[in-house]
Amino acid sequence: MRSSDRGYVTAEAAVALPVLALFAMILIWGQMAASAHIRCVDAARAGARAAARS
Repeated sequence: MRSSDRGYVTAEAAVALPVLALFAMILIWGQMAASAHIRCVDAARAGARAAARS
């Protein structure tokens, strides 16, 4: 390794790790939003079914 290349791994990790963490958080948030949407649709379906039967 050349002396001029020292520290690049640390600098690249300092840039890449927050980006990867943000990407993971976005994926988790998207999964939570999709799950909430599915639960709302299921609740609306159950409510409509109950209203139709009464």
